[in-house]
Amino acid sequence: MDEYAPHLTKTITARPTVPWYTTELKQLNIERRRCEKVWRRYKTPENRLKFTEARDTFKQNYIEASDAYYDNLVANCVGDGRSLYGVVKSFFSKSTDTSFPPHTDKSQLANEILQHFSSKVLNIRSELDDETTTFSFHSNSDPPSASLEQFSEVSESYVSKLLQNCSSASCDLDPVLTKIVKSVSATLLPSIIRLINLSITTGEFLESWKRAIVCPLLKKPTLPPELNNLRPVSNLKFISKLVEKVVANQVLQHCNRHCSLPVFQSAYRQHSDIYL
Repeated sequence: MDEYAPHLTKTITARPTVPWYTTELKQLNIERRRCEKVWRRYKTPENRLKFTEARDTFKQNYIEASDAYYDNLVANCVGDGRSLYGVVKSFFSKSTDTSFPPHTDKSQLANEILQHFSSKVLNIRSELDDETTTFSFHSNSDPPSASLEQFSEVSESYVSKLLQNCSSASCDLDPVLTKIVKSVSATLLPSIIRLINLSITTGEFLESWKRAIVCPLLKKPTLPPELNNLRPVSNLKFISKLVEKVVANQVLQHCNRHCSLPVFQSAYRQHSDIYL
C-alpha cells in the first residue's frame, strides 16, 4: 500500500473567509489570474491590456461588494445600539486566543481551574456565614408595605418582543441555534411561553437549565496567565436566560413601583449615569 499510495504531508495556508467573496467575484479573479499568466508568458501589449482590464474589473467589483456588505451590516442595526456597538467593535478589535497557565495535560488543567473557582465560591460563602461579620444599613425610608408574593404569567406579545431583543448568541448545550429559534419564533412561541409560565408560577427552575459551560478568561489582556487572574464566564441555555430576564423584569418593576430601590444609586440602573 505504501508503494502505490504513500503517505504524504501537505502544508495548507489557512486564510480567513471573506463573507462578501461571492461566486461572481471568484470567476472574475480566475479570469484575472488567467490573463496575468498569458501576459507574463508572451509579454505582448494586447495581453497586458487584457490583464489590466481584468484586474481593474475585479478590483472594482470587490470594493463594491465589500462596501455593500458593510452597509447592509450597519443598516440591520438601526435602532439597536447594542448590535451596532458589536459590529463597530468587530471592525477594530482583533480576536485573541485565551491564555492559560503553562500545562502539559489539558484535563489536569481543567480540573485545577475548576477547583480554583469552586474554592473561591466556598470562601465567599464562608465569609458571609461568619458570625463575626456584621452589616449595617441605614435608610431614611420606611420598608415597603407591599410584597411580591408571586410572578405574573407573560403574554405572547411580551415574549415575542423579548425574543427579538435578546442576543443571538448560542450555547453548546442548546439543542438548536438561537438564530434558528428566532427565525421560527412564530412556531415555537406557544411552547416557549408555556415553559416560562410553568417555571415562574410553580417556582421551579429545571436542573438542566442551571447547567452552564464555564469559560475561563483573563480579567485583563495584559495580566499574566495565572489562576488568580482568570474569571469564570458562564454560557447558559437560551431558555434559562429567557426565564431569568422575565423574573428580573418583574422584580425590577415591583421595586420601582414601590420605591424600594436606593434613591442615590446610579450604577447598574437603566437611564442612569455614574458620572456627575
